[in-house]
Amino acid sequence: MPIVPGSNPALQTWNGQNFVVADGSNTNPIKLPFLKINQGTASYLIGSDNNGVLSYYNSTPSLATNINGGSAGNIVYQSGASTTSFVASGTSGQILQSNGTSSPNWITSVPLATNINGGIAGEIPYQTASGTTAFTSVGTSGQVLTSSGGGTPVWASAPAATTAQAIANGSAGQIVYQTGSSATSFVSTGTSGQVLVSNGTSAPFWSTNISGNAATASTATIANSVASASVTSAGLASDVGANTWVVKSSAYTAQAGDRVATSTTGGSWTLTLPLSPPTNTMVTIADNDHYWSTNNLTVAPNGSNTIEGSAQNLICNVSGYSLYVLYNGTTWRILV
Repeated sequence: MPIVPGSNPALQTWNGQNFVVADGSNTNPIKLPFLKINQGTASYLIGSDNNGVLSYYNSTPSLATNINGGSAGNIVYQSGASTTSFVASGTSGQILQSNGTSSPNWITSVPLATNINGGIAGEIPYQTASGTTAFTSVGTSGQVLTSSGGGTPVWASAPAATTAQAIANGSAGQIVYQTGSSATSFVSTGTSGQVLVSNGTSAPFWSTNISGNAATASTATIANSVASASVTSAGLASDVGANTWVVKSSAYTAQAGDRVATSTTGGSWTLTLPLSPPTNTMVTIADNDHYWSTNNLTVAPNGSNTIEGSAQNLICNVSGYSLYVLYNGTTWRILV
């Protein structure tokens, strides 16, 4: 078959009736009537170069340099077997996310990691540099993780607890107390001259007391810090007048101005103060036998009266002591 030269090489071929110039177009197809049909795979192909020279070519197609279609920034992916498609261009900074066998797509934010690659059970991740993660070694039971600044954190034995220099919250003049185990609170600020009184496991409170030595509690008690002194008639007479001492060893209701020398050698008992006495009424009470610490003396305020503002009784439990109680028109005040 002669080749017809020109810019579009063609073959002179027999169409069954005449010789025609065929260029492989739909109008002028190339017919090779003397070649038989082979159902197998071709080892070589017949083709022409740009000069119209027919040659044999390897049947395996060469790799494509470019893919037909698409536009700038599109990403190529397979939408099916032997079928290629394109992902539309994303915007600056987006990342391409796989959707399995469906078309991938661009996303703006990176999903949070559920797990960090590497490491073993018990290790702690930390950054060795920006964008670089490593793991500490595994600590032993009871250790704490201590910082090394910019270096690797280190497991170490727990340091001894340090003493606090200040406690958070509170205000000037308030007193710190525990409301429970590891629970701290504050007593509100008292006024000048008040003393702090224990209330057992409840919050302590401020109480007003003339001498500053005795205190009112849920049951008032003479403080152990009261100065010790022997009771003498001469010493007391100079303070409270010439009323004679009355010695009592059982329940007794005092009169205004009484000086009562109490005896508790036979057992504890109660001395009741005068009911609604005149303002500035004083009653003197002394431990005649130095026995209060063995058998306590109870001093009751009587009716609606109070002792140091409390309706509770005063318990005298320190041997050899004496006290004065003065009614100021509102409450009995303890003078020691």
